[in-house]
Amino acid sequence: MITDVVVKALAVIGSGAGGGLGLGLLARLLLHTMTLRKPPRWSVQVVRLLGGLICAWLAALWVFSGGGSGIGGEEGLGFGGGAGQANDAKPAETSKEKSIPPQTPDTTLRIEVLGRDALSESDFRAERWYRLETAEGPRLLTFAEIKDVIQKRQQGPPLLRRLEIVLYKDSPDERVPIVSQLRSWASEQSGGKMQVDLLRPDRQASRKP
Repeated sequence: MITDVVVKALAVIGSGAGGGLGLGLLARLLLHTMTLRKPPRWSVQVVRLLGGLICAWLAALWVFSGGGSGIGGEEGLGFGGGAGQANDAKPAETSKEKSIPPQTPDTTLRIEVLGRDALSESDFRAERWYRLETAEGPRLLTFAEIKDVIQKRQQGPPLLRRLEIVLYKDSPDERVPIVSQLRSWASEQSGGKMQVDLLRPDRQASRKP
């Protein structure tokens, strides 16, 4: 894990340095072509600095979001449509229906992943994107809190056999980090002993207190 972070950090630094040098050279050639004289040194340095920062920023978005066809997401959180790429995880079965079937309480855990429209501003900023029905009513949890719930349920008895991830029409796309990281972590955590499924109700998420 630490090695991956170091490699990604070096990739970002290398991209920034290479991009800055390349853009600086390009700027020098263009200015010399247009003005027929050597451009001021400070102007080339400014282009190098800005170019390096932009290239490093783009590289950071790319490597730390897991790559894929998109870069980052809305506000970098993955709340845009189809932004980002899912982590390596076992394929989850998907069902799409207007209503969700009753949950088996002992061996199944159902987690709703909510988008901005279904959350208050305070919950959104606190990263409480996961909703869980409990005996006391619905609870909004962070990723760290939902992992703790799953780990406790896996200790049983009875053992947790199935995890249902509910994605409404206004929920984040399954490829974005807040969904893909849950799927990937749950599959790795269970060692293949727990089935991870996606449920797709054909409606918007309800906004509960």
